[in-house]
Amino acid sequence: RELLDDLPTTGPFGRNSFANLISGNLGRIETKAGNLEEAVDLFRTAFKDQRSSSLPVRSPPRLRLRGDYAQLLFLLGRPEEAVKVFESVLSDLGETGIEDHPLALAAAPIYAKNLFEIDRPAEALEVLDRLVGSYVQRVNRQSRENLNDQHAELRVFSLSLGSQIRSLVEAVRQATPEIRRKGNDLAFHMFQLVQSSAADRALKQMGARFATGDNALGNLIRVRQDLV
Repeated sequence: RELLDDLPTTGPFGRNSFANLISGNLGRIETKAGNLEEAVDLFRTAFKDQRSSSLPVRSPPRLRLRGDYAQLLFLLGRPEEAVKVFESVLSDLGETGIEDHPLALAAAPIYAKNLFEIDRPAEALEVLDRLVGSYVQRVNRQSRENLNDQHAELRVFSLSLGSQIRSLVEAVRQATPEIRRKGNDLAFHMFQLVQSSAADRALKQMGARFATGDNALGNLIRVRQDLV
């Protein structure tokens, strides 16, 4: 906060070059600390400073800021507003051809939660299916191109996948039979899809742990095995 207050207001390295970045990071910190109203003020400051920022509107840092703000709206009990922000972020990602960006995958679970919250479960399932599929294609493409260092992205993938599967199974538990069936099928498909992708090696330990542990995915796998 002291750094934000001390930023110059003019010059080549003026306030707007850094203020939105600092305000956004402070907003994320306050969100994690549970100080939601303070976080709102900081995000608003970040958006205000962005207006004269040199960063493109659809640049990843600015898209991430909007996505983080949408998560804050969800925590504030404002899922309809959160969905509108998420929709705009995904639209911009799609129009710039980077819907398979890690930012989209990371935002998918909370976006789906918002859709479930406002009784749009079919859209939630479609979003999860589309974004996971896009990212699997990205990982496979990078593998074919022999990129050496995929560890960071695969870690994002594995963490997000686990979050998505757990959230999905929990979300459809009280849904209609049709939505519950589609949700469980999608969760199982997501797990199989990643196993068959280039990310398989990075996720084998996670899969083994889920399959044997007392958790949502483990229960789902055992149910599917019983049906075979």
